[in-house]
Order: sequence, then C-alpha cells, then structure tokens
Amino acid sequence: MKNIICLIAFLLIALNSSAGIVDLRFAKSNKSNDTYTIVVQMKSQDVDFKLGNATIFFEYNTMAIQQPTVKALQFGTSTPCPISGEDRYDHSFTTLEHNKGEGNYAILLKEAYKACPNVTTDWVDVFQLQFKIVEQNESPQLSFNSKYTAFNTYENAGQQHENGTFGVLDDFSGVTSINNSANSSNFKVTISPTITTEFLDIQYLLSTAETVQMNIYDQTGKQWGTNNLTKLAGAHTQKLFVKDLPEGYYFLQIIKGNTKKSFKFLKL
Repeated sequence: MKNIICLIAFLLIALNSSAGIVDLRFAKSNKSNDTYTIVVQMKSQDVDFKLGNATIFFEYNTMAIQQPTVKALQFGTSTPCPISGEDRYDHSFTTLEHNKGEGNYAILLKEAYKACPNVTTDWVDVFQLQFKIVEQNESPQLSFNSKYTAFNTYENAGQQHENGTFGVLDDFSGVTSINNSANSSNFKVTISPTITTEFLDIQYLLSTAETVQMNIYDQTGKQWGTNNLTKLAGAHTQKLFVKDLPEGYYFLQIIKGNTKKSFKFLKL
C-alpha cells in the first residue's frame, strides 16, 4: 500500500510539473532617432505550464546597435501575479560587448511551486530591450542562443521545459521567425530535414524570375557558405550539401529581393 501511495504521489507531481515546449521571438520593434526598442515574447508550443527559473541568452550586432537596457514586462521584479497581486519573480540582466554583443536575461522564481501566471499558447511580452543605434545601415542581427537559453519547471528541481522555435531579427523593420516552413504571399519556402548529416532539401516557389541567395551562419554569426542562383518563375527544389560542416546548430538564410527567411537546422 505504501508503495502504491508513493507511486500516486509521484504521478501527481509529474502531472503538475508537465514540461512544455517554449517558443521565443522578437516583436513590437520601434526605431526613433538613435534609439531602437524591441520586445521579447514567449509562448508555449503545446500545453500551458508554470515557469520556474529561466535564462534567455541573446546576441546582436554591435556594428548596428549597442548599450542595451532592459525593462521587465512579465515574470520579473515589480510584475505582480494577476491573481494574488504578489511579486513571484525577480530578474537580472547582464551584457557584454566585443566583436558581437551578448545579453543574458535571468528570470528568478522566488519560491518553488508559486509560479504565476501560466505560460500559455498565446504570445506574452516578457521584457523590453532598448538599444542605442550606432549605424542604421547595418543589420541588428538579433538572435537567441539556444545553447545557453533554458527554462526550468516551477519546482526548480532540475527538470526543464524544452526549447522550441526561436525567432531572429535581421533588420530594423520587424520579425523574422525560424521554423521549417516560412511562407509569404509571393515567396514560399520549405526545408527538410531540420536534423541532418549530409544535405538539406530546399523547396521554394517564385512568382517571377528571381535571383535567390542562400547563406549559412553558425550561432556566433560566422558565415560558412553562400550561394546565388537565378531561377525562372515556378516551383524549384535545391539540394544543399552540408556534410563538411562541423556538428552544431546553424541558420540558413534565404534572400529574394527584399524578402529574407531564416531557418534553423542541426548538423550531426
């Protein structure tokens, strides 16, 4: 009987602490004179869950933007739980600028099991970043570093939520999301597989004859390859060989005219 009770208790804890898949993106960008602001948003990809401690690590191009400051919008100091009115979290922020800017935003749950509010499948503003613009003709190249970004469950006992889709921002105008299918009305692109040892299959549809540029970057921003192809209107399939790349995560950037699409893949 004692073993059964322990098993039931364990199952209840596992159920209450069910880990979710966390998506991140940059949104609500605003450029004014020499100041650039952007909001980091979070949502669950699958099920609602409670959030424990977390660290969100991002990178940016110091040739374009510098000196970020942060304002907590949710899950931070002085952002009370809407149910109780209590502050359930603290936050901290550190930054380092050298060849590439790095920022680390930490979310700190004050007491285990007292997380509020839930993370749902709707996008929620987490914090706002404000940068000084140093060169408007440069790309801000804002991206999340999935290697150092992590989200604990609300017990804060080591179990983590899974990292999902992370967005990147290539210019000052808006958001470019990373996933395996990025489509607009006149430029549809799909890549597969997203975990590969040898190649990527890239399928895209052009409404007119265009030059399509493909670039591969690693998570530090280093470029590993580029390719320019001039194609007629219609559907196209391109096989891109990546077997010589070191193991790790990469971004495939596809450019057609003023349209940019970014995809994340893992090379094994």
